[in-house]
Amino acid sequence: MISLHYDSVVDGRTITNNALVSLPGLTSRTRVLPTQAVSPAARGGVTRDYDSQLEDYTIIAGTSDTVIPKIRHVLETLRPGMIFF
Repeated sequence: MISLHYDSVVDGRTITNNALVSLPGLTSRTRVLPTQAVSPAARGGVTRDYDSQLEDYTIIAGTSDTVIPKIRHVLETLRPGMIFF
């Protein structure tokens, strides 16, 4: 078993290494699952179906012939500095 030490003692003071505390993958799956159930409530009970998300470009899906014009439209409209796929 690997043990990570989050705290260090320097000059008699305890210092927490926040980079180690928030490493990805250290969150328990059972601790995260309840957020799936409460997330619609956090958005005011609003849930949106797949088709409405396609219509307003929240989701861009399709063939390369249909996706490229949609991405071009979003980029020209929003002018983002960065985009991730």
